[in-house]
Amino acid sequence: MADMDDAHHDVVLLVDDEENILRSLARELMDMPYGLLTATSADTALDVLRAHPVTVVISDQRMSGATGTELLAAVREKYPDVVRILLTAFSDMQDVIDAINKAGIYKFIQKPWKTAELKRIIAEAVDHYHIMREKNVRKQVVVRNGAVSGDDSKSLKAPVRG
Repeated sequence: MADMDDAHHDVVLLVDDEENILRSLARELMDMPYGLLTATSADTALDVLRAHPVTVVISDQRMSGATGTELLAAVREKYPDVVRILLTAFSDMQDVIDAINKAGIYKFIQKPWKTAELKRIIAEAVDHYHIMREKNVRKQVVVRNGAVSGDDSKSLKAPVRG
């Protein structure tokens, strides 16, 4: 697992069973303002997620033990706020469909990746994470304050008279 600077609020977890791919990804992303963690298996990735707050998970599709889709589906179930990205050298359309339907992936990136595109997608994924978190916080505040409960909800549905 790569070292993570505590100063980084957002963390990207890179998952691939090929360590040379992980080193290459980490090297290309080291100038981004995010902490980077790595895992060489789905099980290790889930251990990392239990131990560290993570913003984005990027997983290879074809790994020994579990596919990227299986890992990202588990991430979706246990950590629904984490943004999930699938990385693969293979363009099997069924894999993409499964990843969308079962794992709710945010993006699909094909190997070999273009560094500028990968960085742009990660930045967009981090932004998406924060937008969705803010939306969920606002929704919880509304529910907690009872702004739309009981008789108040009826007044929201009533026609405006002027």
